[in-house]
Order: sequence, then C-alpha cells, then structure tokens
Amino acid sequence: MQLRVRREKLDNLIKAGKNPFEKVKYNRTAYSQVIKDNYAEYEGKEVGVAGRLISKRIMGKASFAVILDGKGTIQSYLSINDLGDD
Repeated sequence: MQLRVRREKLDNLIKAGKNPFEKVKYNRTAYSQVIKDNYAEYEGKEVGVAGRLISKRIMGKASFAVILDGKGTIQSYLSINDLGDD
C-alpha cells in the first residue's frame, strides 16, 4: 500500500514537469544547537537552518515549525505579516 502511494506521488511530480531527483543547494549558516547556545549573538539576524520539518502548527496569521537538523531541534515562528500572503 505505502509503496503504491509513493509511486503515485512520484508519477504526479513527473507529470507536473518537476524533477523529483533534482539536487538543490541550500546555504546553511548555522546549526540549531549553535543558535540556541549563542542566542544573543543571533537575535534579530537572518539565519539559514537546514533539516527535516518534524512538526508545524498553523494558527491563523501565525505559524510555528520545528526543524530537526544534525545537532538537535529548533522552533521557528512565522508570521503572514512578515512573509506575505503567497
């Protein structure tokens, strides 16, 4: 069952003209634990964190996301006022 669902998702991506195996480069600037250990240094700055999205909570115009990277987890706050409607 699970294998069939995955193959259907793969087929849908290919039909939409997307390459599901495309390598994407992302510029990580820090790990989660480094940010938490040195919060005063990072406060108010833009930071690039890369990892697996393990949970998200959407609450109207505000959302929270938890990202798991190689050093731990970190929660981010997202606001529609900052990001825009798109």
